[in-house]
Amino acid sequence: PKNFAIYGLKEGFGEQEGAFLGQFVYDQEGFPGQTFKLEEANADRFGYLQLRVLSNWGHQNYTCIYGLRVHGDPAL
Repeated sequence: PKNFAIYGLKEGFGEQEGAFLGQFVYDQEGFPGQTFKLEEANADRFGYLQLRVLSNWGHQNYTCIYGLRVHGDPAL
């Protein structure tokens, strides 16, 4: 992907919109394992994250994602 957004979901994937957590740009010429930080901390707890691909470096109808890792502090 080129441009992508991350949303937090509390109850899985369904009709809910999700909370916008950030929009980012993957650097095609950069290191494959890139890190993206949220601009603002979010105090909510989410059970799920949704990755939305907004644009792509290659083919416009599909993209390839080898992995997605999420780092942070556990919410109790």
